Amino acid sequence: MDGIPNGFGENNSKYKYDILFLVGSLTTEEIMREIKTIEGNDKIYEGKKVFYVKRITEKLTGSYISQIVNKWQNITVRNLKTTRKIYELMLERNNIKH
Repeated sequence: MDGIPNGFGENNSKYKYDILFLVGSLTTEEIMREIKTIEGNDKIYEGKKVFYVKRITEKLTGSYISQIVNKWQNITVRNLKTTRKIYELMLERNNIKH
């Protein structure tokens, strides 16, 4: 959660915010070779074993991001709200304060 880019998740009325988690040996470098973005629609931030994706909600069907997720079996996607909730539950379960 510390790697979330500044401003990511600040405009939920216009954008959809997803986090793509890479599972297993898949690397961000492999995915970056394949990702195509649409100027003005998709914004991708590369993290460590994760991508932060911001897309215009009204143009989701025009995004190439869905194609990447469908191509790679070892990627799981969660929206930002769900990711934050899972993180909070993990901290709570482990009695960790953040």
